[in-house]
Amino acid sequence: MIAFAELAPFASRRPDRLADEAYRKLLIRLGQYPDAGELVEGSDAWREVRWADRSQGKRGGVRQVRYFVESPERILLGDVFSKTEKPELTAADSASSSKAVREVVYDGGVLVEIREGGKTTFKLADARAEDPSDFASVREALRQTQEGMAELMGVKLATVRNWEQKRRIPRGPGAQLIKVAATRPDALLALRGDD
Repeated sequence: MIAFAELAPFASRRPDRLADEAYRKLLIRLGQYPDAGELVEGSDAWREVRWADRSQGKRGGVRQVRYFVESPERILLGDVFSKTEKPELTAADSASSSKAVREVVYDGGVLVEIREGGKTTFKLADARAEDPSDFASVREALRQTQEGMAELMGVKLATVRNWEQKRRIPRGPGAQLIKVAATRPDALLALRGDD
């Protein structure tokens, strides 16, 4: 598992600069490749990676994301800004003295927990979906991307997309798996951990 700790500049700017889906994909990518970004000039700790938000049209609204790999289990997200803006967090700012405003915890591509102000505001193990017959609402209730849901359930991404877009109707084991995801996502998470 890896925790992404949002520092104040990142937390305040992120909603206006990165859509939720682009943000989730960024976190999954940084979890897989924490050294993806280039070192910021004048710093031996902060890194920057360019990230496009495809929800903002063809050019993608490219953003710079400044982050610091504190440990293999924790990455600090310092700032997000466009090429016309200056970062609030400079290369000289110390990452270790910064306090996280929010933490997002992923296990692979699966969102597991969100903590804000020291309190847990979302925990996958406690999440429940009201209507297991609507797959899209189950995925939203569990706050997962399509990729994360496929990983959690142990099915192909195409299967998740077909269920969500109602091109296929889940029957038999698939329908039961969705019921388990809607009512006991912790059981799926535990099974995932046994691999």
